[in-house]
Amino acid sequence: MMFIMRAGKHVAIKSGFSLLELMIVLVIISLLLLLAYPNYQRYLKKQNRLSAYAEIIEVAAKIERETLFIRNYEKAVDNLFTLPINIPSDSKVTTYRLSIKADSKTYTIIAKPEALQVGDGRLTYQSSGKRCWYQYFDDSGGECKSW
Repeated sequence: MMFIMRAGKHVAIKSGFSLLELMIVLVIISLLLLLAYPNYQRYLKKQNRLSAYAEIIEVAAKIERETLFIRNYEKAVDNLFTLPINIPSDSKVTTYRLSIKADSKTYTIIAKPEALQVGDGRLTYQSSGKRCWYQYFDDSGGECKSW
């Protein structure tokens, strides 16, 4: 606070913000964050799930290519992959962990959520082409929603 002299009296000049003004600004910012943060978390989960979809399709394509020569899904999986596969593979935070169940004639790719994705539900892809998202069911159960 500054003081100036006017007509022999000290007069205070306000500079800056009052506590009330700062509190109002903080309340407004808090409300905006309260509304925006859940939407941001949903966006992140959806993007991670889409990345997992792409990785699953890529893994399935590799299995199919290898099976053209070997004619056995189980051997193709053993030749190609060290399981489990982490998604994303280049990050410190794994969002999904892929496992593959295979026999000579069929395979199923299962992506279980990790870290930020826990509670979002597992993803599966079968050699028949059936794709499922078991929303909110990470381990077992749930209704298959096609992706």
